Amino acid sequence: MRKILRTIVKQQGVTLIEIVIYIGVLSVVAVGIISIISQLITLKHNSDSYGIITSEVSNVFEKFLYDTREADNFTVVDNHTLRITKDALTTEYRLESDAIVFIDGGNSYAMTTNMVIVEDVTFSDWTSINSDNLLHIELILKRGSISETFQTSIHVR
Repeated sequence: MRKILRTIVKQQGVTLIEIVIYIGVLSVVAVGIISIISQLITLKHNSDSYGIITSEVSNVFEKFLYDTREADNFTVVDNHTLRITKDALTTEYRLESDAIVFIDGGNSYAMTTNMVIVEDVTFSDWTSINSDNLLHIELILKRGSISETFQTSIHVR
């Protein structure tokens, strides 16, 4: 042990070349660690965005399913507007300023939260000889850089 201490004490220090090499190695390791942390943060953010988008579309489609399943009639006014009649009451759904709103008795309510942007909603009447009263809905939601398209079809009674 004394020999090791004497050897260390006899050395006069670290050369400039050794310091440059140490700094270079530490820089490479630091860049690698920062890169990995950055990718993990991005993955976490994207995962959170997908979760919020999925939750939002689930809520919207459940509301459409609930409201249209028991409707007496539906009318696709245009690609972005749907009118549903139930027990002589009319409810309208439409795309307004990045959100889906429904209008019931003159009052307007947002169906989507401000956590997502509704890029597009398309209502289509797919009623044919083989399928009576079939409503098709395509919804595009966006959160941050993530944009997803969802579709569903609902048979109205």
